[in-house]
Amino acid sequence: MHIPTNKCFFLDILPAELRLNIYEHVLIASTPLQGPAARKEEEKYGLELALLRVNKRVHYEASAVFWSKNTFRITSVGEESGGEGGGLGKVGGDGLGGGRVFDPPLKWDCLSRIRHLSIDLLYDSRTGREEEGEGEGEEEENDILSSVEGDDVDHVTSGIGEEWRRSDKGAITYVQTLTTLLRTTTLHTLTLTATPPTPFHAKSCLRSFYTLDRSPDFATTLASLPLKSIPLAFVFEDYFHRSVVAPRTVEQQGILVLACRVLFCHSQARIQRLMEEFEGGKGEGKGAMLDLGPWVEAWPVKMPPLEEVVKRAVEVERSAGLHEAWISRMH
Repeated sequence: MHIPTNKCFFLDILPAELRLNIYEHVLIASTPLQGPAARKEEEKYGLELALLRVNKRVHYEASAVFWSKNTFRITSVGEESGGEGGGLGKVGGDGLGGGRVFDPPLKWDCLSRIRHLSIDLLYDSRTGREEEGEGEGEEEENDILSSVEGDDVDHVTSGIGEEWRRSDKGAITYVQTLTTLLRTTTLHTLTLTATPPTPFHAKSCLRSFYTLDRSPDFATTLASLPLKSIPLAFVFEDYFHRSVVAPRTVEQQGILVLACRVLFCHSQARIQRLMEEFEGGKGEGKGAMLDLGPWVEAWPVKMPPLEEVVKRAVEVERSAGLHEAWISRMH
């Protein structure tokens, strides 16, 4: 076949469908794309991003595939990570918030092309996990209950102490930025996850969920998404729980109750596993990730007061830590 010298075979002769197939082959990752803060150092996606710099026409066609076909994994970034300006999740420029809030940082002009997101709901604050009693910066903390009045405050905070009134500004900004992200994109799929940091800290996780639960804008935005269902996964170091929620359910029932239930069941399962190991048994699936489904399904229909769940979860977490230290000394 004779090709005119003034024609480019790839752009002018090759059908657009075949070019799109090529773009998909070299620009779509098999797993969600994560930013540098969340990605393991050895983790590579094998994408040929140099293709986006060939020329304007190739960039226009290929970038549409890259942004609309890949799933982007959104995770929080603590204040220590810094970052430069220029986009959503970055400080300065047209970004939101007072610091780099999430990874990967996304340019405003690319948000409308994104169709698939995976969002970690927990804010991983490197500066927000101080032990109780450390007063550093307490005068700067917001009262996350200041916008809640009456019985709601009493119901949630009765008998828990001031830890529920201590918030992380970064967590609040993270929720606000997620809300903007969901409003700006037109999603075909959305996955929500909760991946507590290691070592696990129950109060920090519950405060993060509480910030989410007390954000009406986030719940309303989530409920307005044109999605029938949203996968929700809790992934601990040793256990996991997967479920599916309707967007409207999050607005009507809130996510804090489900989070308390899963965190409490996780603590109970850890205690049982540790006791089995201590008593000389092998323990259920020692070293393997186990499903919390049976524990969560066995949860009583009539839920005990939320403050009681929180206190028991924290107590069991502390007991689990003591048992782990005991077992390590025995071995």
